[in-house]
Amino acid sequence: MEERKGRKLLRSCINQLNKITKTDSGSNHALYPVITIFLGQQTAGQFSTVKDVLDTNWQNGEYLKYLQIVKKEKKNYCRDLVTGVSSDIPSAFMEHALVEMLGTDEYIFRDKSRVRLEFILAGEEDGAEEYFDLMLQPGLSSRYNLVKTIFIMLDESEKDKRQRICKFLGYVTEKRKSAKSEFGAVYLLSNYLKDGNVLLDYRMSLNYRLVADLILLGGNQGADKHSNVESSIEGYNVIKTAAYALVEKPVRSIAIVSLIKIMNCLMEENLRTYQSLIGDAIQSADKLQEKLDIRRGKIQCLETIFQENIIKAFPSPFELSYLAYINKREFREVHKEKQISFARLNQATGGNWSLFYEENYTKELDRLLSDGDFMTQCMDKIENGWRSVLTYEDILYGLEDNRVLEALREFTVSGSFAGGRSIEESIHLEAVEEMRKRFYSHMLKRLTELLRSFHQEAQQFNQIYSELNAELQKEVLDEGDQNIKSHYEHLAELFLHQEKSEISRQIFRIENTGEKLYQKLAQLFGSLITSDPIFSMSFEQEMQARLNTMSGEDRVLMVKNVLEEKIENKIRLHGSNTSYESNLRGIFYLMNRDAEYARELDSDSRSFTIFHLKRTDCIEKIAIYDLDSPNAKDDCNLTEMAGEA
Repeated sequence: MEERKGRKLLRSCINQLNKITKTDSGSNHALYPVITIFLGQQTAGQFSTVKDVLDTNWQNGEYLKYLQIVKKEKKNYCRDLVTGVSSDIPSAFMEHALVEMLGTDEYIFRDKSRVRLEFILAGEEDGAEEYFDLMLQPGLSSRYNLVKTIFIMLDESEKDKRQRICKFLGYVTEKRKSAKSEFGAVYLLSNYLKDGNVLLDYRMSLNYRLVADLILLGGNQGADKHSNVESSIEGYNVIKTAAYALVEKPVRSIAIVSLIKIMNCLMEENLRTYQSLIGDAIQSADKLQEKLDIRRGKIQCLETIFQENIIKAFPSPFELSYLAYINKREFREVHKEKQISFARLNQATGGNWSLFYEENYTKELDRLLSDGDFMTQCMDKIENGWRSVLTYEDILYGLEDNRVLEALREFTVSGSFAGGRSIEESIHLEAVEEMRKRFYSHMLKRLTELLRSFHQEAQQFNQIYSELNAELQKEVLDEGDQNIKSHYEHLAELFLHQEKSEISRQIFRIENTGEKLYQKLAQLFGSLITSDPIFSMSFEQEMQARLNTMSGEDRVLMVKNVLEEKIENKIRLHGSNTSYESNLRGIFYLMNRDAEYARELDSDSRSFTIFHLKRTDCIEKIAIYDLDSPNAKDDCNLTEMAGEA
């Protein structure tokens, strides 16, 4: 399915905003060595998502290892996703990576007594059971103190995938009965959320960002209440899931609000400028003819082509002196006159004038008019000239009732012939004038077709512009984005204020249909976001800038709307009707505790923990749940949690 035009434009503008937005890397550190292992083919595509989050927050992130294990022809291969180096002996390859981290300087990892192995596996992966067994028995020496966690990513968007996942989770359920000692924490993270939302395409990366955050929570150096955090996210033979909410700089809302305001302002300017012409068709048509330089009996673009290109094809007056007359008396009689009719001249020359006229005037003009390249050049010249002086409004309103087209169809060429200094010059000028009339007759139809095509372009532009605006209007803003709406609408108006008329003329051009219109609007948006520093601010700076414009009560309300996300609806499982509230292990805010908005949170509250990260790009909220009921004798049945159940 082709992407909607409005969505395409919006995505382009969002990318521009993301590109200029300042991001501050955190100065946290990984406490332990960490190896992240992508099992199979499907999860490795999100390698950069996981790595980017950890690199952003951990200054020693460059020392972490990212591996992929895939099965090919009944043999497992291990590859370093950063260096590309690979091996067909995964256990040896993993141990080499582990030793490299343990061999770093003491200050790189403060605690090397433990090594964290983070496995990521898609539940619908072919051979998922065998990959899961690799997690249980990685083949590493028992001398290493390994903390294992596996994140099982569940794509429940298709029936076949759900059936495959259900089979795999049944396998894991049975495996727990026989290999409990090998189990670490197992996270089920589905793209089908408890609130009914399904994460598809680029939004799938949110679950991998959640994985990276859980790795971050479990191994961050110097985190407050670190042991409590670890006990919440880790576990021996425990099945878990998580809920996740992300609050970033509202680039989507900023782009929507700004684009709609720009487009509405430009349309209003367009209508304001030409309001009188809409109601006065005669004035609009006269204005258009004036711009096209169409006068009584003369069209300047045709005159220019005729004088500069066509006259050169005709003989000079001097060549007419070689015309053969039937006798000297006729010659003298003709040359007594300053002006003579073609019929009289043809009689005096015994028909030689007709032959000369046909061969040297008529045929020469016909040759040019039938020359495709020449006519293309002529029409291109006319079109470019007219496009340079006509506006979208001239064409849309000036051609609305066909007055101009009717004027062209009924156009009469005025004679510009005047006698020459000699009979030959007079005859030549009159012959040229006849060719001029024939040229006009041939070209008037083409000019009519050109203007009709202009009008169609203007109508198409109007339709595309209106549809584009309507699509953007359908992009829903969250209720909490009302402050964003008022703030950025004001900035868009300020940006357009002084040059609104000129900008409108640049956008509302008939050639700016389709792709050109999207490019022009995207370029205009690019100019807007360089007009005020708030557009390039980080999440924290942008939020603070808007808070500074609000009353105290509104400030508190806005912050609470941002921070008090109803996290239970964001649980990464949908299949089970079980309430997870009794199994909640902890709620964590991943944020900069020194930011002003953080003061709105009750830091003494026991209902959540602020997990301090020295960054300003977002706020993340994570809730962690155990799926095994603490009162149940038997382990939970995983097939009830996801898949087809």
